[in-house]
Amino acid sequence: YTDGDRPLFLYDISSYGWQDFACHTLSFTAYALAPAPQKVLVIAGGGGLAVACAAASDAAEIRILHPNPAVAQVLGRHYGMTTTAADARSHLARTQDRFDLIHLENWGATVPGAGALDQDHSLTVDAFAVYLRRLTPNGAFVTSRRLLLPPADSLRLWAAARQALVAAGADAPEKHLAILRNWDTFTLIMAASPIAAEPIAAAARRLNFDVVFLPGAGEAFANRYNVFDAPYHYREHRRLEEAYRAGRPKDFFGSYLIDVAPQSDLRPFPDRFLRWARAGELHRSLGGRGHVFFYSGEVIVAVAFAEALLISLALLLAPVRMVRKGPRRPRAAGLLYFFAIGAGFMFAELFWIYAGTFVLGDPVISLTVVVAGLLIASGAGGLASQRLGKSALRPIGVTAVVLLALAALALGGTAGGLPRLPWAGRCALMLAAAAAPGFAMGMLFPLGMRFMAPRPADKAYAWAVNGCASVLAAIASAQLAISIGFHAIAAAAILFYLAAASAGGYYASRS
Repeated sequence: YTDGDRPLFLYDISSYGWQDFACHTLSFTAYALAPAPQKVLVIAGGGGLAVACAAASDAAEIRILHPNPAVAQVLGRHYGMTTTAADARSHLARTQDRFDLIHLENWGATVPGAGALDQDHSLTVDAFAVYLRRLTPNGAFVTSRRLLLPPADSLRLWAAARQALVAAGADAPEKHLAILRNWDTFTLIMAASPIAAEPIAAAARRLNFDVVFLPGAGEAFANRYNVFDAPYHYREHRRLEEAYRAGRPKDFFGSYLIDVAPQSDLRPFPDRFLRWARAGELHRSLGGRGHVFFYSGEVIVAVAFAEALLISLALLLAPVRMVRKGPRRPRAAGLLYFFAIGAGFMFAELFWIYAGTFVLGDPVISLTVVVAGLLIASGAGGLASQRLGKSALRPIGVTAVVLLALAALALGGTAGGLPRLPWAGRCALMLAAAAAPGFAMGMLFPLGMRFMAPRPADKAYAWAVNGCASVLAAIASAQLAISIGFHAIAAAAILFYLAAASAGGYYASRS
C-alpha cells in the first residue's frame, strides 16, 4: 500500500497455471493485437495485474515503471525484471524507445471522496499524445478502470484518446479505439494503426466480455454476458461518436448529466465528474439517495469550506462586535490588506505545488521544493523590508503581481518540455519559479505589520484575519483546481495581491 491506499498485488508467476489466469483477464484482450510483442512497458500505478499480463505475453523485453522508489525496488526484486523508479510522463519524455504495447494500470484512489481530489497526469489528452508517440507503428496502449453508472470514465478516456489521435493526424480516429467490459471494469485500447476488430471480437466471445466500442460491432455484442437493463455504455459511446462526427461534441458534453469532458494537464482530475448545475437531476437519477453525494470529493471540499467560513466569521466578527466604534475598531483597508496577502500567498503556494507535482512527478517532492523555496525567499524578503517605508506598500504589491504573472506564464508555456530535463534541473526551475515572486510576497506582511497595524490589538487582529484567509484559500484552491483548473488558482493569487497593493497604496496615501 502507498499512503494507506493504492494496493499493489504481487503475483506468483512461477506457480502452476498463472498464465491461464492472466490470459483470461479483461486487460489481456489488448495483447491480441500484439501476439508476440518485442517491447512492453508497464506503468504500474497500482493493482499489479498489468505485470502479470505482460509476463504472460512472453514479450522479449518488459520494462516496469513505478514512481515510488521503494515499490519499484520490491517489484524488481519479486519479478526479476527491469524496473525503474520514475514518473511515466517524465520517463517517456526523455526516452526514444518505442513499445509494442504500453500497459497503464491506474485504478485511482479507493477511499470514497478521495478520487475527485486525486491529481493524476497519466489520463489527460496530453498524456495520450505522449503514449502515441512512443508506440511502434503497430503498437497499442491499454488501460483498465472501474465501470460506472451513469457511464463516466469510459466516455472521458475515449474522448481524450480520440483528441490525441486527431492531433497525431489520424484520419479516422474511431478506428483506432476499442472498449470492452466485464461486470465492474472496462478496458480501453488505443492503437497507433486502425484496429483489426476480429482478434478483439474473438477474445471477447471466448472470454465472455461485452463490447462497449469496437469498429463494426453492433448493439447485439454489447449486453450478452454481463447484463444490464439496457446497453447503457454502448449507447452513450455511440451518441458521443455521432456528436464528434457531426462536429458537435460540446453539445454532448454540455447536456450530459455529469462532467465527462476530456481533461488537460491544467485540470488533471480523472475521477472528478460532478456537475453542480445538474446536481438535482443526478440526485433524482440515483433514486433520491442523497448520501451518495458525500462520496464526491467536490462536495466534501464544499462542506469543508462552508465549515471553515462559518468558524472564521465567528472568530473575526466577535472582536469587532465588542468594539463597536472609536479608534480601536479595525480599519477596512487594513482588514482587506491582511486578508488579501494571506489568501494570495496560499493560492500562490498551492499553485506551485500543483504545478510541481507535474514537473517533478511526485506531490511530496513538489511540496518540499516549493515550500522550501517560498519560505527561504519570503524570509529574505521580510528581512529586506526593514529598510523600506510605508510608501513601498503599493510598489511591492505590484511587483509581487508582476512576478507571479511572469512565473505562471513561463511555467505554462514550458510545462510540456520540462519533463525532458534532468531531475535536478527541474527542481532548480521550480525553486526559482517559487522564489522569485516569493521574495516580494515576503515583504508585504512585515510592512503591513509595521505601518498598517501599529497597536498590539491591531497586530493580533491582523494575524487572525491573515490566518483565516490562509485556511479558506487552501480549501478553495482545491475546488478551483478540480472545477476550473490550475490557471484559476494562479489568477486568484494575482487578484488577491492586486487587492493588497490597492489597499496598501490607499492606506499610505491617507496616513
